[in-house]
Amino acid sequence: MAEKYGLRGLRIGGVKYKCAGHATYDLGISRKEAVTGADSFHGHKITPKPGRVQIDLRDSSDIKIEDLQKVEDQPLTVELENGKVISYPSMTYSGEGETNSEEGVHSAEFTGAKGKEV
Repeated sequence: MAEKYGLRGLRIGGVKYKCAGHATYDLGISRKEAVTGADSFHGHKITPKPGRVQIDLRDSSDIKIEDLQKVEDQPLTVELENGKVISYPSMTYSGEGETNSEEGVHSAEFTGAKGKEV
């Protein structure tokens, strides 16, 4: 059977939102960066990163964009067509908040605690 790809849905604080397209997510795993000196490679430094989700949501009549932009410290899950669920324990809306009225698409971004695949 062929693998499925794509986005199934998004939940924030237990509320399901209609998705208009794709999602890009980052679990927030720390980044390792090389440290070098004038003489040679010295090792690595570890830089923490927040969990992050960028997603296009459908601007339907049953949601208020203003309420969405007020999301703070809420659990968030991204459900994928391949069966994966990406879970974040605490995310906050941190995007620009642009909405395209012609397509009815709101581009949202959330950042917060490290996520995990469940």
